[in-house]
Amino acid sequence: FIITAYGKNISIPKIEERLKDIPGVSEAVLIGENRPYCTALLWLEHDVPDLDARIEEVNRALSHPEQIRRYHVGEKPLSIGAGELTPNLKVKRGPVEAHYAGAIEEMYR
Repeated sequence: FIITAYGKNISIPKIEERLKDIPGVSEAVLIGENRPYCTALLWLEHDVPDLDARIEEVNRALSHPEQIRRYHVGEKPLSIGAGELTPNLKVKRGPVEAHYAGAIEEMYR
């Protein structure tokens, strides 16, 4: 879980899995710990037409505090070598958030 600045508990796996269900989205990292709203870092396998509309579809199934307000698409795939993935290809949230700190701050401006 992450806890927003307003004290709302948000289930990370629930939302990340829904985002990864969008065809073409290979990875998703939910951001929102101690922040006013949720955002997401996304990695795409290929161009996703109407990504905004697809995220809006995901948002319709979520409560207001869980909804994704903004997102950033990663330029390069996550990697084990960069410390962003475990050997089992699970995302390491800390290193990913550190590598994309600038993009995360931009989503909250």
